[in-house]
Amino acid sequence: MRKVVLMMLLLISGGAYAEESTITSISLGTVSVQDGRAHVDAFQRITPQGVERRWVKLSTTDKEGVCSENADLSLADLQTMRDAFVRAMEIMAETPSKGNEPTATTTTHTILSHVGRVHVDAWKSVSPLGVELRTVTLVVTNEYGVCSVMLTLLPTDLPPLRDAFQKGMQVMATAPKDISPPSSSNKNKVILGVNVIDLPPSIASGLHRENMKAALVIGVNPGSISDKAGFKVGDVIYEFDGKPIEKFTDLQRAVSETDVGRKVSVKFLRGEKELSIDAQF
Repeated sequence: MRKVVLMMLLLISGGAYAEESTITSISLGTVSVQDGRAHVDAFQRITPQGVERRWVKLSTTDKEGVCSENADLSLADLQTMRDAFVRAMEIMAETPSKGNEPTATTTTHTILSHVGRVHVDAWKSVSPLGVELRTVTLVVTNEYGVCSVMLTLLPTDLPPLRDAFQKGMQVMATAPKDISPPSSSNKNKVILGVNVIDLPPSIASGLHRENMKAALVIGVNPGSISDKAGFKVGDVIYEFDGKPIEKFTDLQRAVSETDVGRKVSVKFLRGEKELSIDAQF
């Protein structure tokens, strides 16, 4: 089984490495559909004592970029999700059934998986004219059941997500290494505490900023500078310390050039509202 190596996307949390855990992440798969976006990421945390923890997260965002929901998946959850998408691919590839045309539109619903707040379902509708439509939906609901993201997936969206959950299984099943504590040579390095990607055009369009280039927050590390400052998943960072941010590497570079102890102004969008936060490093 191929070993998936965890790579660093963007480091972030405040203080010295001698006193803080380090977190790295890698994207395992992403799909963008008309309803929004889904991506699967693997994370690795190493404590100053060299203790390693791994987890895989499924993140979804609606097309407006307003509602974002995440779910941490165990190894058993990942296998369930992988199997669900294998079955979904089989259903979508089946030859349409023949028979008597219904007098009204009929809909058949198949539950493919139900992992906590994550649902994968297959739907088949047959019209009175005999036209058959099949779809697969991925739904992630928050713990209060108030906000949910439902994505309607095309047949071409299914293999990338199946493969992403398979890679997640490989990450979780790989035995942790014997890891020594992080080097003290990095102890003055500033880390912000968010995982970001380049702002997708579909989300920029949903914010009525079609030509905007910025960094989209897809994860906030608990207890980090960003968490304490109030950043949330879905925020769109477009300026850091007076410097324009047009892609996530711009933010990475700007953070690396920031001295410990400085207070920096960060400008961003939350929905369509422009906000500014002073982050203390």
